[in-house]
Amino acid sequence: VFVALLACPACGVPVAAESGMPVLVQSRFIGGDEGWGVEGTGVQPPKVLHKTLSVEAAPGGAWHWRAPAEFHGNWSSGYGGAIEVQRGYFELNKGGKEELVHRGGFDLTLESHQHGFSIGVGNLVQLGSFEMRHVVALAPSAGWVRSDTGRPASDQDLRKLLSSVSGMTLRGGHYHGGEHAFLSQVLLRGPPPADETSGGVPSAATMDAKQQGSSPSSVASDQETGLQKALRERERTMAGIAPAQVVVDARHHAPPATAAVAGSAKQPPKDAA
Repeated sequence: VFVALLACPACGVPVAAESGMPVLVQSRFIGGDEGWGVEGTGVQPPKVLHKTLSVEAAPGGAWHWRAPAEFHGNWSSGYGGAIEVQRGYFELNKGGKEELVHRGGFDLTLESHQHGFSIGVGNLVQLGSFEMRHVVALAPSAGWVRSDTGRPASDQDLRKLLSSVSGMTLRGGHYHGGEHAFLSQVLLRGPPPADETSGGVPSAATMDAKQQGSSPSSVASDQETGLQKALRERERTMAGIAPAQVVVDARHHAPPATAAVAGSAKQPPKDAA
């Protein structure tokens, strides 16, 4: 079954700044790929589309997004903060299977060549979700696992790795029938100030809930209203004005994605430009 996203994901309601959590490094793909790349098999070179970075991947492809050098170096000041990712799919094909390709391994990986090990977290991607927001705490409670031992990363492990980060990857290739995936933003956030009493990061990696279907009669009007609202909010965010009504807590809060079964014909999202 081929499914296409009808609403432009780049126009989704932007994420408000986590309360008191400064952005240390960011990629928003407004005007280019910002040095991000892909590696692996069955995937085409990335390109900027609808103010996102997108790739088309063939069935059976095994690939990852790889962060640029701006995300390398000493992340010690980020301990207690979070990695925040907004991503999703323009198109996806389940290939007749109601399960993701990956049943284990890491969806997000941090590497340290200097210290000779990497850590990661899995289970960030949910079957059928077109737009997702992951907020993964840079703390042991987020469920980080050492790749060399398969054991939970300790506080010492995490602090050691963050002192010299040499790579960060996000796994793709989740669907048996292929996918047209995108990234809309990736942020490294520092911890809130010591005197902050609210708005902290989640203690563990969480995932977005899959949207429950809307009635056919309401899809068009909901899509139009949501798109107009999202455009306004994105303009406000780019101007440095956080939307007041977006509240972040310990769970993901992804903007609703409207999906429909499109048969064999592609139905690309509307351009946000």
